[in-house]
Amino acid sequence: MFLKAKYCKSLHPCQVELKSTDSAIWRRMVNVSRQVELSMLWDGSCHFWYDNWLGSGALFLQAQVIPNLTFRNFVINGHWDLNSLGLNMPKEKISSIVKHIPPEEGSEVEVIWMPTTSGRFSLQLAFEDIRQPRNKSMVFASIWHPRIPWKVSFFMLRLFLGRLPLPDRLCKLGFHLPSKCLCCSSASAESIEHLFANGQIASEVWNYFRGLCGFSCSGSSLRSCIVGWWLRLHDTETRQLIDRILPNIVCWQIWKARNKAMFEGVQMRSSVICHLIFSEIQSIVGIHFKQVFRFQSFCHLYDRSDVSVGTVAYKFVRWETKEIGRLILNTDGCSKGNPGVGGGGGVLRDPTGSPLIAFSAYFGETTSLRAEAWALLIGLQTCKHRGFENISVQSDSLLLVGIIQRSTQCPWQIRREIRQIWKLLQEPIHFSHCYRETNTVADALSNVGVSHPHQKVKVYDSFTMFPREARGAIRLDKLGLPSIRKIRLVKKKKNGGDEKQQQNLVDVLLEIQGKDATNFAFERDSLKAIIMDMFVGGTDTTSSLLEWALSELLRNTNAMQQLQKEVRQFLGSKSCIQEDDLENLHYLKAVIKEALRLHPPVPLLLPRESSQAVKLMGYDIAAGTQVIINAWAIGRDPKLWEAAEEFRPERFLNSSLDIKGQNFEYIPFGSGRRSCPGSAFSMFSISENNLEMYTFPIEEIRALFLKHSISFFLPFLMIIYVLKWRNSTSNTSQNLPPSPPKLPIIGNLHQLGSIPQRSLKSLAQKYGSPMLLHLGRKPVLIISSPDAAEEVMKTHDLIFATRPKPVFAGRLLYNFKDITFSPYGEYWRQVRSICVLQLLSNKRVQSFRNIREEEMEIMLEKVRESCASSSVIRIDEILATLTNNIVSRVAIGKRYSGEESGSKFKEIFEDFTMLLGAFNVGDYIPWLAWINNVNGLEAKMKKVVYDFDEYLEKIVEEGMKRQEEKESGSDGNDKKQQQTFVDVLLEIQKTSAAGFAFGRDSLKAIILDMFVGGTDTTSALLQWTISELLRNTNAMHKLQKEVRQLPRCKSGITEDDLENLQYLKAVIKETLRLHPPVPLLAPRESRKASKIMGYDIAAGTQVIINAWAMGRDPKLWEDAESFWPERFMNSSVDIKGQHFQFIPFGAGRRSCPGTAFAMVTAELALAKLVCSFDFELAGGARPEDLDMTEAPGIVTPRKIRLLLLASLPN
Repeated sequence: MFLKAKYCKSLHPCQVELKSTDSAIWRRMVNVSRQVELSMLWDGSCHFWYDNWLGSGALFLQAQVIPNLTFRNFVINGHWDLNSLGLNMPKEKISSIVKHIPPEEGSEVEVIWMPTTSGRFSLQLAFEDIRQPRNKSMVFASIWHPRIPWKVSFFMLRLFLGRLPLPDRLCKLGFHLPSKCLCCSSASAESIEHLFANGQIASEVWNYFRGLCGFSCSGSSLRSCIVGWWLRLHDTETRQLIDRILPNIVCWQIWKARNKAMFEGVQMRSSVICHLIFSEIQSIVGIHFKQVFRFQSFCHLYDRSDVSVGTVAYKFVRWETKEIGRLILNTDGCSKGNPGVGGGGGVLRDPTGSPLIAFSAYFGETTSLRAEAWALLIGLQTCKHRGFENISVQSDSLLLVGIIQRSTQCPWQIRREIRQIWKLLQEPIHFSHCYRETNTVADALSNVGVSHPHQKVKVYDSFTMFPREARGAIRLDKLGLPSIRKIRLVKKKKNGGDEKQQQNLVDVLLEIQGKDATNFAFERDSLKAIIMDMFVGGTDTTSSLLEWALSELLRNTNAMQQLQKEVRQFLGSKSCIQEDDLENLHYLKAVIKEALRLHPPVPLLLPRESSQAVKLMGYDIAAGTQVIINAWAIGRDPKLWEAAEEFRPERFLNSSLDIKGQNFEYIPFGSGRRSCPGSAFSMFSISENNLEMYTFPIEEIRALFLKHSISFFLPFLMIIYVLKWRNSTSNTSQNLPPSPPKLPIIGNLHQLGSIPQRSLKSLAQKYGSPMLLHLGRKPVLIISSPDAAEEVMKTHDLIFATRPKPVFAGRLLYNFKDITFSPYGEYWRQVRSICVLQLLSNKRVQSFRNIREEEMEIMLEKVRESCASSSVIRIDEILATLTNNIVSRVAIGKRYSGEESGSKFKEIFEDFTMLLGAFNVGDYIPWLAWINNVNGLEAKMKKVVYDFDEYLEKIVEEGMKRQEEKESGSDGNDKKQQQTFVDVLLEIQKTSAAGFAFGRDSLKAIILDMFVGGTDTTSALLQWTISELLRNTNAMHKLQKEVRQLPRCKSGITEDDLENLQYLKAVIKETLRLHPPVPLLAPRESRKASKIMGYDIAAGTQVIINAWAMGRDPKLWEDAESFWPERFMNSSVDIKGQHFQFIPFGAGRRSCPGTAFAMVTAELALAKLVCSFDFELAGGARPEDLDMTEAPGIVTPRKIRLLLLASLPN
């Protein structure tokens, strides 16, 4: 207070300017306060200009201060005065101001500390706010894991820093002591790597846990091995925790055993160390899950399921009035992403369920809790304005109910809204919670609000005005039709208590395996095979039986009514049926038996085979004969069944026929030794706990369905299939991107079309961006908008930095040793560094200038010859030869054409590019990979791989020979020879300058990348550029004028002139926008789960960015389909990957490193052609009739060959 009085006097602290004469303490306080002020939110009668009541900073920082104006000047009757705001505030600030509720005059000033949920000040968070943050290290986070004892963490820190008192470390400090490892029988020197990684004891311990956990890091150093454990990803919390703490505990126990051996004489034994590690990890895992574990082995602990043991029950819930005589207001809010785009909705109904009014609202970016609060506030305000009183409110948000009823602390973010809600609610006791299943009307209205951003609040005064999505739900609620709510009754796992722990099938089989209870080798593969049998035999069979039973009941109304009568009489006032009740439902059992007779789930029982010759019905049956039993035919045989084709459950009432296989006219589950062992399991109940394979017991479903009207059957059947699908795919609800319907097996492959970029653009216009496709079994995320592309290639670039591994690319590119398809990691970083700094640097690109100019002159001479003879020019062949010759001479020192070896390379390379872009069905449907043996791709692949490797080997040998001659001085050439890419890479390999194992395969793979990325792409770009110029004569004339005005046009344009050709650069950019050489950028793959645009993206998802679609998006480009180079004149948009609406060469870590090389080649070639010749279409074709259809492939050249006539300019 003293400092404030001294320096501020009557001014607000924010108005005081620092002076050089002020004390250091005061200056520090002012600087810190201005930084901390951004985390403080002022509420109540605070200062209008100098307090941060908006949450985005004080107004004096964003607008000109007008003295003597306070809240009182801008608020009238509790609402903002828009006229006063418009006169005194900038327009861009008014919208943010009116979003906030104006404070009441004279209200108490309150300061909210925004970094905390409660709004209370925290010294720790304040310190975090003002200190200079550093990037968090995964290594240190794993070392200082909260579940690891501190002494172990300190030890691991010293281990990673190399500070353990071992002989090799002491020797560096000047203490030379004898060194002998105590963990090996041989007299090896003791070091960190030997003791903890490569020694006999360490190797045995690591190999033991690697085998149990399925982890391999052979040949790695200790640090990389440990980091490899830490980086592993799992779908269970138990395994994730164990992998994070296991390396720490292993190293700690090895260190303890070594010290005991040295100072106490206790021999180091790997079995003892492994047992101690298991015990300590089991203790840590038990502390983490707050349970006491007594697993018999590490394998049992590692395979432990995180799902709590419990039972599942089902109850009927329906919308109903909880207080007689009151109107009921149901509200709901939603946020797509949380935070994300939000909306709200609500409906007011009378006690009979008839709607009075409803509303939907769009909230913009918000959280789900705030959306719930806003929806409730709008609902109460709407009811008050319309004169409705005596209202009871229902919400499906338990958190909001607790806040309103003051039993839960209110987050500061919604404090103002909650205060207004408290004022509008007559009494908090009239605000209650309802199940989500009974709040479907409000839920539908909130989704309507999200989908209509142009309508901030829309009120519906009559039922006919209600959105279609809400009308159906209102009718169902008014009829009183219930929904089914699944309730999990959790039982705590107790290993030491009286309650026996529930075992699932995996637990039982692991116990049998651990106790050697079988008389044969019962291994893990046997266990997995049995579990697979459970899935195969118990999923589709049960669901098909359910479907047929429902179908027959719908066709036979008498049977339906009788079953309804039985179930309803038994239920009475009960809300659901338990398994114990099924014995009393005799007609229900007869219905199931009759459905099994007419529609056995497996109509042809699994085939048997005779192990020896035998006689059946007097006939001789040879050994090895297969036997197929037609259970379907037996069940419909009129000789065995009266009215065999009719559905008559009564035939099984008071009948001794059962499903046990003793009555051979009725064998839906088989009979004898090979009968189905799970028939009782299927008939009595569908398991609720074991592996969560199923959702509902069969008979219980019948009872639930038959208690209600037939009209409820079909929609409920759809619900069951949705639940089954959800349980079979994921145990967690995810916010997945929109996705078009898919077909079994192939998914969305049929929707790609022959030109995928066009098909994907059409789908994205319907489903949005991002969009999730399933190509076979592979999830693929399609990006067609710059916002989503920026999140993938910039915000989450590291997560999406790796590539998928197509089979063909791996075989052609030496197991992904190239740059383009190499997975993200140390190898890729080193190889890319070589390309960027050594091969494609600006200096290196300039050094190849003479090669480009020589090849350009050869190209011009060919055109001149055609010009002189008035012959047709196949411009695609000329441009392809140009780019291929340039890249070939730069890379391997040989021309692509004109020489015998170059011609051979041309043939091989054409097959190579065809295979690299070929569709391999095995990448998406692995079990169909054999098709490549039929269509000839496999044979061609083997031939191309062999021929290409043989050719590149000769190139490398020639390069090595040149190096030897250069070093010995026997080349006889005093002139400095031009280095090719092969020469540079061989030099790096020889001098070990790469810093990693840079083998010959890596060299050859990089050379292949240069050809793939620098030949067809550049020639295709030039083809499209010339095509567009021919169709747009104004652009052609403007470009000719610019180029031909250059002083050196007649003598020959050089690369030095390109900087002055601004319109030429704009023409190239415009062509890249409309016709990117690679329209679908090389696919990426997510290395871990992430969120893109609020949607959940699973690890391993492929990402394809449709650069072609973004270049033609009318939302991003004016007159997007027209060729208009002027849009790039004086524009900051470039090709460097900073503007995500224009990324022909990609962006981020995986962008194309050869952009500069490609652009200088394309610009120089176009300038020389335009300067030297006038072009027109052959055959007298009109420019507007030029076909601009693309050919399919990775690179998309023209489908129709471009034929031209050239003439010399006047």
